[in-house]
Formats: sequence, structure tokens, C-alpha cells
Amino acid sequence: MKNNKSLTLGIVIPVFNEQDQIKSCLDSIANQSVLPDEVIVVDNNSSDNTATIASEYPFVKVVQERQQGVLYARTAGFNAVKSDIIGRIDAETHLKSDWVEQVKRIFEDESISAVSGPVGFHDAPFRKLGLFADKNIRKATWNIGIKDDAVFLFGSNMAMRKKAWNKVKNKVCARKDVHEDIDLAIHLDQIGEIIAFDETLTAMTSSRRMQDSTQDFYRYLQIYKETYAVHGIQSPAVDMTVIVVLSAKFGVNLLQRAYDPKTQQFSIKKFIKGGSESRQSPVEL
Repeated sequence: MKNNKSLTLGIVIPVFNEQDQIKSCLDSIANQSVLPDEVIVVDNNSSDNTATIASEYPFVKVVQERQQGVLYARTAGFNAVKSDIIGRIDAETHLKSDWVEQVKRIFEDESISAVSGPVGFHDAPFRKLGLFADKNIRKATWNIGIKDDAVFLFGSNMAMRKKAWNKVKNKVCARKDVHEDIDLAIHLDQIGEIIAFDETLTAMTSSRRMQDSTQDFYRYLQIYKETYAVHGIQSPAVDMTVIVVLSAKFGVNLLQRAYDPKTQQFSIKKFIKGGSESRQSPVEL
């Protein structure tokens, strides 16, 4: 069913010390073929210049959330949105130029309550190949998982109706041992809201999560499994995703160790120097 009403869209970006990432993210929003109706950057106690940089964009509203954690920053942003549709991305997300236009088109279908799409890595080599791989892994996971309610949303590239959020905002899990985006998807699914995976709704993000230590990355994936387990969901799609993503980490790390995203070239010097510092998990902040 098509909705002929002109839909409004607000984009929420939770941030914590993202001064090196936020400008590129906001530039990609400024370059949209159709501008969003709102952009809300939720500053979660940043000690760097993240909020200052964000406030320099005239279309951005900076909201402060003092309770530490991406869960609380996300919730503050979602509650602040006045638009029909809430777009959710991360500070390292780069949107393709028609992302807003495409999201609004997707939600012309009144049966859809939320949607997510695949991502590639803008700071890694072979970007098109990476996006292709992510798309097909997520599509396979979706096709298997949807049969046993292992639905998902991906916080770097997702959107949902504000009215759907209002239905579950007091039900979502306020705990740090779950991934808040997947938890949100499960709660929406449990009340009969339709979640879509659109393989054409692509975005680019950072590969910095892949640069975490093996121990930290494995813990991150275990939280992914625990999110479903909290809701009594055991799915082969979840186990498959953990195995595939953990395996992919080693290949990405090997390439990333020698790759300079600024020059987009491989370097023996960079390989010898080694990788980047591990990123603190936004789940456990």
C-alpha cells in the first residue's frame, strides 16, 4: 500500500569523542539530493571537539545526553525527533547522495515499520568488494533468520517510523549486555511491526571495529549472540553470522595493516608499523 503523504525524516547520530569522523558524516548529509528535515547529533559526554564541529552545520541540532552509553544517546535522539521517519546512523557513516530520498521512498509502503541495509568500509581497500560481501552476508542471514524471528536492524544504516518507536520505547531493554539496535528490532517484531532488509539501501562506515583485538572483537560478537538469547531466540543465522564475521576479521586486518586510507594505497612501511588502537565498545561505555 502506498502512502501519498509527503513523509518527513530526521536523522539521529549518537556521538562520543568522534571529532575525526563527524565532519565527513555531516558532509555526506549536506550533499543529499533531498535534505533531511532534521539532523540531531546526540553528544554523549564527548571531551573533544565533536559537539563544536557538529554545531557549525546550520542544519544540525546538538542534544546533550549525560547518561553514558550509546543506548541512552540513541533513545534521547529518537525521542527528540519530530519527523515521521527516524533515520539512524553512526558518526563514521558516509551516506550515498540519494539515501534520504531512498528512505522516504521505501516508507511510502505503509506496511513497513523499519528498514536496514548493508554497509561497506570507506577506510578499507576493495570497497566495492567489501560492500558486495556485506550485502550478501546480511541477505543470507536475513533469509535464514526471519524464519525464526532472528530479525535485525543495523545502527550504522537504518530507519524506522516514529510511531513504531513510540510503541516500543518503554519496552526496549535498558541494559548494556545487548546490542541496542538488534534489541530494538526484536521488540518491534514481537508486536507485529514489519522490518525490511533492503539490499539497495547502502552506506559506508569505518572498519575500525575490525581493528579491535581478537579478544575484544569476540566479546562484541558474543554480545550479539546474547542479545538474541535474552529474548529466547536461538537461530542458525546468528551462529553463522558470528563465524563468518570472525573469519572475515582476520582477512580485513591483514589488508588494513598495510593500507593507508588517506592515499588509498598499500605500504610496506604501514604494514611494519602495525594497526590502529582498539576502539572502546560503544555497548560497554
